[in-house]
Amino acid sequence: MHSYAIPALLLFAAAVTTAQDTRDFTAKYGPPELEVYQVTPDVRLAVSFDRNHAACRVVLEPRAERESRTMPSSLVDEIITQFVSPEDRKGEPKGMMSATGCAAMRSEIYDNVRIFRSINMCAPADRNVTSLTVEWQGSDCPARWSADKRFLNNSVRE
Repeated sequence: MHSYAIPALLLFAAAVTTAQDTRDFTAKYGPPELEVYQVTPDVRLAVSFDRNHAACRVVLEPRAERESRTMPSSLVDEIITQFVSPEDRKGEPKGMMSATGCAAMRSEIYDNVRIFRSINMCAPADRNVTSLTVEWQGSDCPARWSADKRFLNNSVRE
């Protein structure tokens, strides 16, 4: 082997093993449909985007590896208000609550947005929300897919 071949191979190996960043993926595949953020050390927020890059679905859940599988109700209320103020929801809410044992689902349907909370009725009332989903009506949000949960539970953008 020639003496210049080893440095060239090392340079090639370093280039191949360099991690790609978000710009690389966006250049290859287009903008992301889902981004995951850390709200607190115990809570993650996944945001899905429509074709116009506007948020169309927000999912808030506790991190899977944490002991507590619930979130403070006050944090959930704060997140809802950050993303869609009461004025922006439009119209009177159509609400529904269904429960089986400790598990419950509360929904609020407005003209512009749908808000769904999964609740653990056996947990303290100030910390009983197990997930929150906010979906904007009329957006061309990508269909839900099974990887959403996997991304939310295993990745985070800090």
